[in-house]
Amino acid sequence: MCGICGIVRLKEDAKESEVRAMMDAVAHRGPDGGGCMLFGKLGLGHRRLSILDLSEIAFQPMRYRNRYTITYNGEVYNYIELRAELVSLGYTFATDSDTEVLLAAYDRWGEDCVNHFNGMWGFCIYDEQAQKLFCSRDRFGVKPFYYTKREEYFAFGSEIKQLLLLEDAPHPADRDALTAFLVAAQLDYSARTMFQHIRQLEPGTNLIFDLKTNTYRVSRWYDLMRIPTKHAPFSESVTAFRERFFDAVRLRLRSDVPVGSCLSGGLDSSAIVCVINRLLRESGEPFEQHVVSACFNEPQYDERAYMDAVLAQTGAISHRTFPDVTQVLAELDNFTWHMDEPLTSTSHYAQWCVYREAHAQGLTVMLDGQGSDEQLAGYTEFFELMFIELIRNFRFLRLEREIKLFNERRKTAFYSSGLRFRTELAARAFTPDFLKQIRRKRQVASVGPYSADQVRNPEIQSFRDCFDFKRPRRFIHANLYRTLMALLHYGDRNSMAFSIESRLPFLDYRLVETLFAMPLSHKIRYGLTKRVMREAMRGVMPDLITDRQSKLGFSTPEEEWMRTNPAQFRELLERSAKRLSPLVDYDRTLAWYDEIVRTDRFRECHVIWRIISAARWAEIFQAEI
Repeated sequence: MCGICGIVRLKEDAKESEVRAMMDAVAHRGPDGGGCMLFGKLGLGHRRLSILDLSEIAFQPMRYRNRYTITYNGEVYNYIELRAELVSLGYTFATDSDTEVLLAAYDRWGEDCVNHFNGMWGFCIYDEQAQKLFCSRDRFGVKPFYYTKREEYFAFGSEIKQLLLLEDAPHPADRDALTAFLVAAQLDYSARTMFQHIRQLEPGTNLIFDLKTNTYRVSRWYDLMRIPTKHAPFSESVTAFRERFFDAVRLRLRSDVPVGSCLSGGLDSSAIVCVINRLLRESGEPFEQHVVSACFNEPQYDERAYMDAVLAQTGAISHRTFPDVTQVLAELDNFTWHMDEPLTSTSHYAQWCVYREAHAQGLTVMLDGQGSDEQLAGYTEFFELMFIELIRNFRFLRLEREIKLFNERRKTAFYSSGLRFRTELAARAFTPDFLKQIRRKRQVASVGPYSADQVRNPEIQSFRDCFDFKRPRRFIHANLYRTLMALLHYGDRNSMAFSIESRLPFLDYRLVETLFAMPLSHKIRYGLTKRVMREAMRGVMPDLITDRQSKLGFSTPEEEWMRTNPAQFRELLERSAKRLSPLVDYDRTLAWYDEIVRTDRFRECHVIWRIISAARWAEIFQAEI
C-alpha cells in the first residue's frame, strides 16, 4: 500500500523537485521509503508502505525487462497463483512481491491483465517502447487515482493534495459538486471532485496517455451489470456465499507484517473476525488475533455487549478508543487535510480513531467490513425496495406479512401507516419514470437552510436518478457505485493517514458477483436484512450477532454532541456560513439553526456538520467558491 504520483510536462522535461514534492505530500501513505524516476518529460514517484517482500529490491518505481516502469498503490491478493501461472509460461521473478507479478502480467496480457487480478489498486505503467502510460483503477474503487490535464502538463496522484501543489492558490471549487455535497451529502459519485480541474478515474476504468500526441482516453474495463441473475435455491446461495467469503478473508490475510481487524459489534466486522479466527485455528500454528473498536459511553451508541460476545468466542485481544466531541474539534483541521474533501458526518472520525489506535498497537494491515450493506440490503431503504418489488409482482399477502415482521422485529410502527403508505408504494411502483421526474421538479421544496433552486442542482438529480426502486439490480448497483464510493474515500484516507493498509473482504469481486447474481429475496426477507449472510455465518459467529437487528457501524453521538454544545456549534456555523458565501446564505442559515435549538431538532445535525466541514475544507485547501 503506497502513495503514487506522476507528471508529464508537455513543453519541457519533468523536474525531480516537483515529483518529490508530490511524493512528500503523501509521505504518510508510504513511510518506508520513496523513489523517483525521470524519463525526459515524464516523472514518476512512489512512497512505499512495505507489506509484501520487505526487501529493497521490491521498492518502486520498479523497472521490468528494461521496458516497463510502474508506480503502484494496492494489493493483488492472488499474486501467488498468478506468479505460478506466469512461471509455467516461462517468466522468472527476482522478488516475492505482487508488484513484479503485476508487471509480468502486463507484459503477458497487456491491458487485459486487470481481468486476472483479484485485489485493489491504482497504478501507472510506463511502456517506454510504446511511449504510453497505462493507468488503471480497481473494479470497485477501493484505491484512489486522481488526475488533471492542464495546458502545461498531465499529472496524477493518490490524493488530490498532490495535484494542488502544481498550481498557485486559490484553487477553483466545482460549485455544482460542492452544492450537491452541502444539500444532499453527495461525494465521489462520479469522476468529478470538489475541485474544478481535478478528476478521479472511476472504478473499473483505465486511462491510456499517449506521450507522442499528449492525449489520453478513458475506457471502462469492468461492468458488474453484465453478471446475469441466477435463480438458484436459497441453500445453494448460502453455500456459495460461505465459500466465497471464507476464501476472500483467507486471501486478505497474506502479509509479511502484522494483521488486525476492525470490530464494531455489527454483523459485517464480527463475521470477518470470526472467520479469521477459524482460519487461524485451522492452520495449526500459534497466533495472536488483534481487534480495534470505537466505543462510546452514550447507551444508544454503545455496542460493547456485541463486541464482548465476539471476543468471548474468539479470544481475540481487544484495543478500544473513545472518541469525543472535544477531540473532533481539536483535530478537525488535520483530519480534514487528510480527507482532501469535506466530510458528511463525524462518524468518519470514529474510523480515524480506530486506525490511529491500530497504528499505536503496531498493526500495519487491517481487515474492515465496508461494502456489505450495499450488496446485502443492509440499509433500511432496501425494505422499501422489497415492498415495491412485491407490489409490482402483485404479492400483496406477502407484502402485509413483511411489513408486519419489520415492525415486530424492530418494535416500531414505522411502516404501519395503513392505506396511505400502501398507496404511496403503489404509486412509486407503477408511475412511469418521466412522470416521476416531472412531479419531483414541481414539488421540490427547500431543505434546511437551502433553497429549492439549490435542491434542483443537476448533480443531485443525476445522482438520485441512479437509484431505481423499480429495478433491484440497478438499485444495488447504484449503492455500490454511488453510496459506497464516499465511504471508500474516507476509509482509504483514514487508514493511510496512519500508514495502515485496509483490506475489504466483502469487495472481493468473486463474492460481489455471486451476491449480485442472487435475487433480492435471498438478501432481504422475513423482516431481516443480509439474510443469506446470516444463514451462512450461523455457527461461525455468536447467535447474539447473527440475530442482531440494530445497526450502527462507525456511528458517533453527533446529535447529542451538538445538543449539549449549542453555543459552540453556532459560533462554528457563523464562521462557516461566511466562508461558504454565496452557496450558503448567512442569515437564513443562522435563523434555521436557532430554530433547531429552540425546537430540539438536532436530528438535522448532519446538515450542520456538512456546512462546518465544507468551510474548514475550503480554508485549508484555499478553495475559491
